[in-house]
Amino acid sequence: MLLAPSSGCDASTPDQPTAIRIDRVLGEPGRSPGQFIFPRGIDAGAEGLWIVDKTGRVQLIDTEWGEPRQVVQMPAIERGLPTGLTVAPAPGDPTREAVWIPDTHQQRVYIIDPASPDAPLAEFGGFGRGPGEFIYLTDVAVLTDNAGRVERIYVSEYGGNDRVSIFDASFRFLNSFGSFGVADDERSGEIV
Repeated sequence: MLLAPSSGCDASTPDQPTAIRIDRVLGEPGRSPGQFIFPRGIDAGAEGLWIVDKTGRVQLIDTEWGEPRQVVQMPAIERGLPTGLTVAPAPGDPTREAVWIPDTHQQRVYIIDPASPDAPLAEFGGFGRGPGEFIYLTDVAVLTDNAGRVERIYVSEYGGNDRVSIFDASFRFLNSFGSFGVADDERSGEIV
């Protein structure tokens, strides 16, 4: 008698992809509100989805209907464009939502208030290899305390620094970790 293991998974098709059911598509290619040219970063906020694209536009999109609710143009795009964004509390005010934008080619983090996006709430950083300076930053993460206040800010970058820098709530550089390198995997002898 031969018994086959029963695990609830179909063992006859382990490498076949499973179809993903698409509930809704938001946006389409283009330069009008609600359209995108190479979307590069996305995060959810209280009012909807914030999306930054390769034209330097940051758009707030309604999650129910996909309609644009707000469009903000980054202040400087001549040297390049942002690749990410994070929705987190505003600096110094945990009751207000802000959009934190690591602007890759401007070498700084912009923080905008959706209610008045034309002037950043704050910005920090600059080009360089020293503490608090960036070369091609790519993303930002904001750690809050139990009251929802900004406690720590983590900024990732590549292109020479290849590290994550840590700042306090006042944008003072605290530390960094990581660096560019290649390591041998002692177990396999492969370069990883």
